[in-house]
Amino acid sequence: MKRREKWSKALADLVQGTFLVNDSARAIYPFVLFLGGLAVISIYSSHSADSKVYTMSKLRNEMKELNSDYIETRSKLMEVSSETKVLNRAKQLGLIRKENPPIKIVLTDE
Repeated sequence: MKRREKWSKALADLVQGTFLVNDSARAIYPFVLFLGGLAVISIYSSHSADSKVYTMSKLRNEMKELNSDYIETRSKLMEVSSETKVLNRAKQLGLIRKENPPIKIVLTDE
């Protein structure tokens, strides 16, 4: 019975916090403060890491959207810049296609 009473008293002291006001407990206050500081640093570090992961995910989604827009715009450009489309637009402007290609004139020093 004594052992059980001893454990129940120790548990009651722990729950009530009376172990912190003992004279012998004053020696561990710096260590308790140190552990509390480490806990705060750990919580801050975890929050910072979570924030960075969220930002990376958001940027990754934005990058996927921009890549999709790039591919769509590139395909539209290829369609619009095809020879037949360019000839049709030039014809609307009143331009005609020459049958003979331009001749390159080369000057030589003699």
